[in-house]
Amino acid sequence: MRVFFSIRLKLFLWITALVLGFVLFLLMLTNFFIKPFYINSQKKNYIEVSSLLNELYLDDLESFYTEVLRVERLEGYILSLRSLGNEMIYSTFQNNDSHPPMSAPPRNRPPNEIPIDQKGIENLSIGQTRYIFQEQFDPILNTTIFNMMTIISDDIILILSRPLASIDQSTHIASRFISIAGIISLIAGSIVALILSSLFTQPIQELTDIAVSMSRLDFSKKYKVTTNDEIGSLGSSINSLSDQLNRSISDLQKMNEGLLVENEEKQKIDDMRKDFIFSISHELRTPLSLIKGYAEGLLENIASDEESRNYYCEVIVDETSKMEKHVQNLLELSYLESANYILELSDFNIKQLIDSTLMKYKRVFQEKNVTCTFDMKGDIPVRADRVRIIQVLENYITNALNHIDGKRQISLSVDKTIYNKVRVNVSNTGSLIPEDSIDKIWHSYYKVDKARSRQYGGYGLGLSIVKAIQDQHDNDYGVQNAEDKVIFWFELTPAINSCT
Repeated sequence: MRVFFSIRLKLFLWITALVLGFVLFLLMLTNFFIKPFYINSQKKNYIEVSSLLNELYLDDLESFYTEVLRVERLEGYILSLRSLGNEMIYSTFQNNDSHPPMSAPPRNRPPNEIPIDQKGIENLSIGQTRYIFQEQFDPILNTTIFNMMTIISDDIILILSRPLASIDQSTHIASRFISIAGIISLIAGSIVALILSSLFTQPIQELTDIAVSMSRLDFSKKYKVTTNDEIGSLGSSINSLSDQLNRSISDLQKMNEGLLVENEEKQKIDDMRKDFIFSISHELRTPLSLIKGYAEGLLENIASDEESRNYYCEVIVDETSKMEKHVQNLLELSYLESANYILELSDFNIKQLIDSTLMKYKRVFQEKNVTCTFDMKGDIPVRADRVRIIQVLENYITNALNHIDGKRQISLSVDKTIYNKVRVNVSNTGSLIPEDSIDKIWHSYYKVDKARSRQYGGYGLGLSIVKAIQDQHDNDYGVQNAEDKVIFWFELTPAINSCT
């Protein structure tokens, strides 16, 4: 099983290890290299002090001894002056509150004087070297002394000494300080590492979440680019990729939907074609059978008297007229549904058009004992193809007459909709249209009551022609059931000069 290490944990461990390594490196430098560095620095200081004392000794003894006191008291040097014969001239361990004269008799080294390497003095005397540096342990002081011997004024040996105990103590103190500071730095570094790793990995985690959402086809999440670095560039690329994938998948979905709709349309057209062929063959079969039967009757002299022959001829003429009207309606519907049809638009008063149309049906209303009312206040000019709107109105009125029942009332009204359209309503009392047939009655040859349609000679094309005319006008139409009546309606576009 693979152990998962997050980037945040790796960054935290790396930064913590880096701080710890730096602290250990400082401790190593302190313990192993500070003493050689200190001694090397002391050599340079020794040489500078000896050069200054050499100059002062040759020029001014008073200034020389003043500098000796300064070096001893302020810089902590132990100083001795000896002759080439190894006779003591001056030592820090003497009472140096006053300067002894150079002619003072040499004294033997007191018990607490710094030990001197005699071989080194001999090497200086013969000029074999200019500076001799030594580390010697002084049992009296119980410490290691770092000495430098050189010759000044050509005949005096200058010995500068310093105990190394101070550097050992400084090294110990420095090591302790670095250890304590290292622990504090390690804790602070760990905290900073945790914060930095969180800040660094947060945008990566956001990008990971966005990528996971993209894999689930959810492209709503976007990375908020706030930095101009590699993370910001990656975020911009992820956003761009998300948009491109979203567009591509949306295009594919639309194409698939389009193909599905196209296939459905093709299937629908094929079904409509089959239904059309079946319907028209069915609708024409009956009148053709009647015409054929009555024509054969005339040929075979079945109708022997004049009255019967006239009846046969009337039936043939009537059925022929119905077939002619049927064919005309088919041709007109096909023409209206074609892309080449152009409306002849004009402005006219819809109230006057309805009044004139109702006048043509006045005798029919009387013959069928139908009460017709028309409710409209004022004149409303509309813009449409006048001839086609008359056809729509007549089809609605004819449809109402064919299906009227009950109180035998037909009502017409005109009003304006909230969408600034003029709506014409034609209602008739009678049986309601089944809910599952409301959308189907606009299809060619569809009949709610086929027996009744045959009774009045309907072929189911009137409402299809209404649909085609309204579609050409780009206006709505419809039907709705009321309490005891059916209301058919269609909308018109108001004339420009009537719009408010």
